Amino acid sequence: MNKENKACINDLPKEVDILKIWIDHGRKPVDANYSYAVWLGGNKLPSKLPFKVLRNDKKIQAIASNDLIQAVFYPTDIESVKLKTFYGGKSATATCGPTNGELKTDSLKSDLGEISVSYPCTLMLDRKAKILYVNDATMNSNLKTITVTIDGKKHEVTMPNGDHCSDTASLKL
Repeated sequence: MNKENKACINDLPKEVDILKIWIDHGRKPVDANYSYAVWLGGNKLPSKLPFKVLRNDKKIQAIASNDLIQAVFYPTDIESVKLKTFYGGKSATATCGPTNGELKTDSLKSDLGEISVSYPCTLMLDRKAKILYVNDATMNSNLKTITVTIDGKKHEVTMPNGDHCSDTASLKL
């Protein structure tokens, strides 16, 4: 615990309610899928959900609300992903398939036009603040940029690298 927070520990409740959910697909699922939403907007669920599912498949998971578009762009060929894991302070790299540095992703149709990315990533577009947030989905410590194309306009996002490769980058549009 952060030493600065110890003074506040007496103010914490002794018990709290915890939400725990899981999807049991069995031991060897094949093409198993699910979707769910967690509502934190008060006691009454609105008759119409406050977001629209733009896409939910193996290549892209994306939703849109009034202010946000949020998406996860997966590699279209999952076997070409270079995975990096950390265990006990040490890193180990496992390579699955070709490592030519190019990972293909699919594009997303939205009310802003077609959205595509140059590399697998999570993306959040804040329409109101006009800020694009991007996170490298593979934690590639050598990745320099991810290009996000929205309705034909390219936005070059400089990505954190090295030990900060899991950090989120932002770009004011």
